[in-house]
Amino acid sequence: MKKTMLLSAVLLVLGTFLALWPKIVMADKPDHSSLGNRVICPVSGKAFNITGELEKSAYIYKGKTYYFCCPMCKKPFEANPEKYLKEEAKEEVYQYIKDAEERIKQADWSKMETTIVELSEFSFSPKDLIFKMGVPYKLEIKNTGSIKHYFVSEKFYKAIATRKVQSNSDGEIKAPYFKAIEVFPGRSLDLYFIPVLKGTYDLKCTIKGHAEKGMIGTISIE
Repeated sequence: MKKTMLLSAVLLVLGTFLALWPKIVMADKPDHSSLGNRVICPVSGKAFNITGELEKSAYIYKGKTYYFCCPMCKKPFEANPEKYLKEEAKEEVYQYIKDAEERIKQADWSKMETTIVELSEFSFSPKDLIFKMGVPYKLEIKNTGSIKHYFVSEKFYKAIATRKVQSNSDGEIKAPYFKAIEVFPGRSLDLYFIPVLKGTYDLKCTIKGHAEKGMIGTISIE
């Protein structure tokens, strides 16, 4: 009797495992649709494109696939995923391109492209800006209006490697990223940067009433 009960229990466990086995196998395989996407390593914070080799070293944790810029980053993540996910959560609001300084140094600024955007009452011209990933740019932000305006696109600022914001008459400011750029009437500021993360980001003037009057646009990185 005991042998029969034990055998039944073993068969039940084995049957359950075999029923779930295809799902378990599938869960261990990364989705190949991610190949070529640009992601951020949860350990180093570096942005990189997913290659075939890097895709093979992907790690699935709690149903989410994580990719690493190198094999050395995967090992500590496997040992303690929550450590890096907590750090990632803390930085989520303030995240920016962590290897921006390296990108800025390696860029050939002699091949820099210049784009001009004009701010006025109440519009951006052009309304939709497009930049190419990896190309150094100088964005001239000119206020041709009679009152001050803001050039605000927080997610865009976090998707670029920022070199500096410069005033041709007052000097320059260097920071990992900016939340907003304010330009007074008749003045201009130059933003030097390298687009890193593909996407389309909202652009607006945050002065009360300006966006409602049409001072909105988009910034795309292709």
